[in-house]
Amino acid sequence: MTARGHRAQFLRVNAAKPPTFLKIWLSATRPRTLPAALAPVLVGTALAAHVGRVDFGAAALCLLFAGLIQIGTNFANDYFDYMKGADTETRVGPLRAVAAGWVRPEVMRRAMSAVCAAASMEGVGVDAWGVPGPMLNGGARSEGGGE
Repeated sequence: MTARGHRAQFLRVNAAKPPTFLKIWLSATRPRTLPAALAPVLVGTALAAHVGRVDFGAAALCLLFAGLIQIGTNFANDYFDYMKGADTETRVGPLRAVAAGWVRPEVMRRAMSAVCAAASMEGVGVDAWGVPGPMLNGGARSEGGGE
């Protein structure tokens, strides 16, 4: 059994006592996925610093935007997988907040909408800061779900 499978089994066995409110929502953000969202911004910032053209304010805004988009996506995945019945007892991995019954589907949907709205508003800040168009265009595509 893999470590992830063992962890899922452990969580199912101990699911009788739900985690705290903070642990539920922290888990729902799926912190393990955040490096995949933040790494491109960090690499770009490092490259900009290497050539002496780094703007740490813009980098911070882009990091926040990338993190919010990733968290919103994770909330959406939690909600939609539950709604279509994809999160079953046979699923390997950590429990999902909605599937475990820790968060009602409508609450997760509202949280997803709120995080995506915050990312959109933060994207306006990125635009106002003057981040180059191609970077903002890529973010807009991630919010809009495609081209």
